Amino acid sequence: MMLFSIVTGLFALFTIVGMIASQDTTKEPEDNSVLVLNLSGQMSERSENNFLSQLQGSQQIVWVLTICLK
Repeated sequence: MMLFSIVTGLFALFTIVGMIASQDTTKEPEDNSVLVLNLSGQMSERSENNFLSQLQGSQQIVWVLTICLK
């Protein structure tokens, strides 16, 4: 039980430190910057069913948009 508490505490500590460190990694674009988009290839109108997004709950947005567009 003590080992589990130590491992969980270390995991929580590393998670919090990682979240704090990732907040400072955004970079502002410089003046006269150009955004290049590669639009070659085929773009699907609807996304495929993704099991992971269904678990996370983000799949519901697609369903709502599909219902609204009908």
